[in-house]
Amino acid sequence: MIDVPMLFVAGGHGHDVYLVRGGAAKHVVDIVAAVKRVLVIGSPGAGKSTFSIQLAAKTGLPLVHLDDVYWKPGWVRPAKAEWVHLVEQLTAADAWILDGNYTSTLKQRAALADEVIVLRYSRLLCLYRAVTRALFNRYCSRKSFKQRCETSPLPAA
Repeated sequence: MIDVPMLFVAGGHGHDVYLVRGGAAKHVVDIVAAVKRVLVIGSPGAGKSTFSIQLAAKTGLPLVHLDDVYWKPGWVRPAKAEWVHLVEQLTAADAWILDGNYTSTLKQRAALADEVIVLRYSRLLCLYRAVTRALFNRYCSRKSFKQRCETSPLPAA
């Protein structure tokens, strides 16, 4: 069992979220203001990247999209040992927001996080967002993915 405070975010778009903690509603930014390591996870289409970008802007914490680190040019996956080493390097930093699931290193990241934010939205909404993103190639809208998208197709499922 991992002993990390977890915030479950549901409803709305995840952009202006208030959570109940200690009997009082608090804005998610106020809750994470005192922490330096935040892990954001959730289903595909839950809005992890969008939420994390806004959280980083409001807190000043450095943001790492794990997709940007994981995928090599041509959508090549790293070897497991290489991926674990990359995650060790990322989590060794004093402060971060890491967004992304990657279950093979989830325990490792969660154990070092001060807070874990789980974006929980309905399956239907997440499915709609994921399908829409795939249909309109929104994977390639993030600046870091543009070069990969221009040189090779998206990874096979």
